[in-house]
Amino acid sequence: MIQIKEKSNMKWTTDKVATRQCTRCNKIKPLSSFDSDETKRSGFVGRCRKCDHEQREYTEKRNTHRQSDCLKKKGYHTREEAVTVAAKAITRSNSTLLRVYHCPHCGSWHLTKQQMIGHR
Repeated sequence: MIQIKEKSNMKWTTDKVATRQCTRCNKIKPLSSFDSDETKRSGFVGRCRKCDHEQREYTEKRNTHRQSDCLKKKGYHTREEAVTVAAKAITRSNSTLLRVYHCPHCGSWHLTKQQMIGHR
């Protein structure tokens, strides 16, 4: 099969079947395997439907795990409330420093003993 370069990573084969290379699995598949997206130059999303489905399942599973972790932790409505509780815990038990962080999953403020990545 001879392929002629069209635009972007879309190609047309000699039998006039438009194909595109998936950006995740790198397989060349017919355009019917891709969802349309008017915001993209080619008019289609980069990942094929199968890869897009796998990525969504992975992301959903990861987020569900993270949200269940939030349910185990005490959440505070404001940063000030979390800082106050952390300060009391440190003075009460001479424990290590507690760090206050805003959770993107539940929207609450939590306390942790872990240092920020890249900081000492």
